[in-house]
Amino acid sequence: MPRYRHKKRSSSGSSLEGSLSTIPTEAEQERATRYETRLQRAALRAKREKSILTQPSPIKSLPNELLCKILETAIETMPAQYDPHRVRKHELATVCRHWRDIIANTPSFWTLVRLAPTWGKALVKVHLKRSGQCPLDLVFAGFRSRVKFIALLDIVMPTTHRWRSLSISSQGSIDALFILQTFDNTIFPLLTLLSIPTLPPSEEFKEHRGSPVRIPYYPKFLSLGNAPQLRSLEIRRDFFPLDDIQLPPTLEKLSLDIASYRIYTDEATRWLRSSSLQRLKALSLQGYTTYWKMEPDSIHLPCLTYFSCAVTHAMVVLQGLVTPNLTHVNFIQSHWERLDVPFRRIQSKWGSVRELTFKFTRTYPYIPRTLRLAAPNVRGLEVIHQDLGLFLKPDDGLRPIDGWEHLERFVIVGNVREVGDMRRCLVPWLKERMEFGKPALKVFFSFANSYDIELERGALDEIGKYCGGVDFCMQDSEIGDTWWPDM
Repeated sequence: MPRYRHKKRSSSGSSLEGSLSTIPTEAEQERATRYETRLQRAALRAKREKSILTQPSPIKSLPNELLCKILETAIETMPAQYDPHRVRKHELATVCRHWRDIIANTPSFWTLVRLAPTWGKALVKVHLKRSGQCPLDLVFAGFRSRVKFIALLDIVMPTTHRWRSLSISSQGSIDALFILQTFDNTIFPLLTLLSIPTLPPSEEFKEHRGSPVRIPYYPKFLSLGNAPQLRSLEIRRDFFPLDDIQLPPTLEKLSLDIASYRIYTDEATRWLRSSSLQRLKALSLQGYTTYWKMEPDSIHLPCLTYFSCAVTHAMVVLQGLVTPNLTHVNFIQSHWERLDVPFRRIQSKWGSVRELTFKFTRTYPYIPRTLRLAAPNVRGLEVIHQDLGLFLKPDDGLRPIDGWEHLERFVIVGNVREVGDMRRCLVPWLKERMEFGKPALKVFFSFANSYDIELERGALDEIGKYCGGVDFCMQDSEIGDTWWPDM
């Protein structure tokens, strides 16, 4: 029979057996390591979550004072026609409980009270209550039902001692005469700003050129005793000059839209000679001055620093005013008057003017020279985009705008779509200023962008290379033409 012999195990076989015996041990160690890693990660995650839960929420990280400023800005920058104090404020209060508490418990968020169809009694009462004892800003707008308006008026009348400003716009059956007569005997100790739509015709008549005419109603509460703090008065349309108008002596800002008042004497301008206007710092006039008459240098306004003029015939106004401290002028040329006409004989009057804003209805080559003669020491100039060529186009090797040797700021008003054209006008001129060693200008753009067109920032960057700084702001609406009435 054959014999079978057992072979001796080789050293390699022993090594393989040893290796196989260590596999379970290494696998267990690897599993243990992974398990430890998972435990460590879970512990770190739990620690992180605990830290997040215990830390203040980022939405609460801002100081309350700073958060209030941000929220107020968000409300105030919303266009007024969207009723931000009713709509936007509610939206912000629903973001989180913290914001809701901040808005609800901060009186300054509730100082504006609007008497309008969209505001019910409850909302008006909430504003009066949450505003505490802070001064109030009242807005009357949009009512057609006198009953509903009176119901809200009864709620706010006990707070007239807190009214800081009052703006009235009459619509429908709620006319300005009814509202103004309601306040005849009311005292407004804190009222500083009043804006009314018109001086409505009263029930009284006077004889004028053989015919009876209604006398405009002048509010009786516009006196020093009833409104001792009044600083600003705006009559937005159809202002009829009165013979015996008595403006408060505290008045510092007056804005009037002049109605057609066909009088050939100086009666239409007599109110400007009132001694109560001696403290006036800002005057804005627009509308009809076709039949105004006043002697040159007959109206002295020693404190006036700002003057805005958008009237049909400006020559008589500019020649009649004496304003030694005038620094800011906003002038809109009328269709009815050449620009050189109103600026005759006023060169010596505007030597103190530093800021000049102009809009032309018609352009002529003489315009820049006329402006320089009238206001030679201008530091800041504002023009619309369409008039850039008038100031920047070389004339006999010189650009008209360079006649203002002290110019520091240049503001251009235009459409965001036109920024490329603005660059082509501005860059060559700004380069020349740099080459001649003139001080770098600060350039500011006011863009209209009603169609959400993307701004060509490359154009602004190129302009910025040649000036001391570029900035801009956006407006929602298109830049429209100034309306002038038919004569």
